[in-house]
Amino acid sequence: MKVFIDGAIVDREEGRISVVDHGLLYGDGVFEGMRAHGGVVFAMDRHLKRLTHGARALHLELPGGIEAIRAKSIVLTDLFIELVERRCGGYGLGMASPLAPRERGSQVSLTHPTHGYEIVQALIARGVIGDFRAPDILRFGFTPLYTRFVDVWDAVDRLAGVLERGEWRDPRYAVRSAVT
Repeated sequence: MKVFIDGAIVDREEGRISVVDHGLLYGDGVFEGMRAHGGVVFAMDRHLKRLTHGARALHLELPGGIEAIRAKSIVLTDLFIELVERRCGGYGLGMASPLAPRERGSQVSLTHPTHGYEIVQALIARGVIGDFRAPDILRFGFTPLYTRFVDVWDAVDRLAGVLERGEWRDPRYAVRSAVT
């Protein structure tokens, strides 16, 4: 596993944060929640503007600006949707997210009528972190600052494998926990 620290991607074992790091001590960071209704993100431009201002206030760099970050987000999610449609058809998956990039954030939600939870758990066991929301939503987030295009290809490859081989049928993936 790789981590992004101080502008570099390094092996997890090599990642170090100083015990006097301001972000560690005081929780510096920027988070912007976005409300969606009917699959459409409400006031996305305002959310992105607040995110940009928050990053500036903390002296956090947004490489290429928010426009470049949003553009990569769109390409990542479009790629995921395209690959899922191409590789995972015939296994009962549906698309819950809007196909129009303007109408979705940096995540894609799929549906499965009966075994979404188990599919997400099998993916987590294979290193793909997804999220399940009852009754049938499989959510995948794409953080454009560190998600690579190969990560999207790998995630869909693992999803296809979980579906093709029926790995989600393993009884351990049906055990519900409070957090997915």
